Amino acid sequence: MPRQTEPSANNALGNLLQAMLPRSEIRSEHIGTIAGHPGFRPDVLITAPGSAPVVIEAEYMPAAHVEEEARQRLGLETTVFGRPIEAAVALRYPAEVGDANDLHAALSEARLSYCAFTENGVAERFPKSGWLDGSVEDLADMVGLSSVLQHVVDGTTTALPTSAALPARLAVAQLEDIVWAVAPSATSFANAYGAASNMMISISTSMMHSASCRSA
Repeated sequence: MPRQTEPSANNALGNLLQAMLPRSEIRSEHIGTIAGHPGFRPDVLITAPGSAPVVIEAEYMPAAHVEEEARQRLGLETTVFGRPIEAAVALRYPAEVGDANDLHAALSEARLSYCAFTENGVAERFPKSGWLDGSVEDLADMVGLSSVLQHVVDGTTTALPTSAALPARLAVAQLEDIVWAVAPSATSFANAYGAASNMMISISTSMMHSASCRSA
């Protein structure tokens, strides 16, 4: 059994993410953050004005229940800014984090595995199978992307013409702005760009569907 509890690891992760996402407010192990569910305690909740809330649910390996817990958070309304959770990250802590004396140092050095779920009528998983592998900085990039992607769709689809080709071009143009904004370093950019490119596929599909509905 790990010496460090999962709530302790979640609090340490929240501290690290707060430094990497200074425009966001990170709440770890807080009750009262989900409307209508005063006893719910998301592992890590990331909120910022004008951005979609993102939740991280984390467990030590083998993390048998973490994906289901992350999916269950989708659609829940936060008490912060009153916005629903549109993205949830399932995170697996490696064993060495639980055995560490210094959680902050261990998390900073660890290779984390995670996947993201987004709400698009049904819960969609990225990647479709398997897990992303990266540092806590890469995780912060994923959180930043997840918090702004749906916001871009909301602001862009209202101005779309009925052309089916244009949404994909707009998605690619927005993609570079998004990734540069949340992952300015070269290494982070390369890692985040690949993830964002795949996530944009589903977003461009949504944009084309919205344009089609307005033209009908």
